[in-house]
Amino acid sequence: MKLKKSSKKNSWELLVSGIIDELFTANFMNNFCYALTAEYHATFEQLGNILAFLDVILSFATVAANASSPYIRPKLRPKGTGILRFEQLRHPCVESQSGVNFIPNDVLFEKGKESFFIVTGYN
Repeated sequence: MKLKKSSKKNSWELLVSGIIDELFTANFMNNFCYALTAEYHATFEQLGNILAFLDVILSFATVAANASSPYIRPKLRPKGTGILRFEQLRHPCVESQSGVNFIPNDVLFEKGKESFFIVTGYN
């Protein structure tokens, strides 16, 4: 005697298929991913900030080590003097290009004397 297969799904099959459908909907996956990552958000943000800082510092070190002429540490004046003097300013990206004749710039900012500057070009 042959058993007939019912075309109707039993309640267990309906339950399982409903769960599977729900699991693979975009809404569930979005909520699951959000819940999973929300717990670690602050940690990943802090890690990103640390990696960005290290990237900048290492880039500065690489440029300084490979510069055509050495970089120097600025001499700082006492707070409140109102004077910023920059001598022989160079742009590291332009300076490092071959075939570019770069001319360093001098700039003097004095409180009470200059009130407006237009800076053009790479510097």
